[in-house]
Amino acid sequence: KEDIETIENSMVAMDALKPAIEANRTVLSWLEAQRGACEEHVRALKLRAGFLSLPDEILSVILAHASLDESKPGFDEIEDSVKAATMLSHVCSRFRNIILATPSHWNRISSLMDMEAINTCLLRCGSSGMDVQMWASCLEGDDYLFWRRIYKEAHIWHRFTFQVMHDWHANILQNWATAIRDDQIEASLLSELCVRYPPSVLRV
Repeated sequence: KEDIETIENSMVAMDALKPAIEANRTVLSWLEAQRGACEEHVRALKLRAGFLSLPDEILSVILAHASLDESKPGFDEIEDSVKAATMLSHVCSRFRNIILATPSHWNRISSLMDMEAINTCLLRCGSSGMDVQMWASCLEGDDYLFWRRIYKEAHIWHRFTFQVMHDWHANILQNWATAIRDDQIEASLLSELCVRYPPSVLRV
């Protein structure tokens, strides 16, 4: 009888310990997650400290490679490049100072970008010249918002690409040419003017 009571008491104690064991496991899991986060933070700080020990000239090149992909000068790539430069400029004050002082991060814009990003690039590109890429679709209807913003900065255009997507965009191209004449565009730095047509438009 004494053994039976001991067994029953032991089982009651075991049942009572189960919530405590589960609570300990939860706490241990949380502590392990916190430790992992701390280790990741320390690695990031060490990496940043390593970067910050570099002279500005080398750090500038690294940041340029991290945000720029000039081998893919498409519309999406230009927008992604500006977003990457903006994100890098938020890492620390030194990154920000270097990126803001490097015109190559800001000297490309496209009509797919929002107006805030376009204004930022025009403000920061300096006098190095601007690579402008414009879809014909941004001139559809009466909303010439992109064109009205960039034609005022024609004096810093370096390259200008006009992308045609449909055969009926030829009319838009003609209207654009008229707008250039009427606005009396003066683009003294312009070295390349490119009009791109997809194969479907060029088929006879």
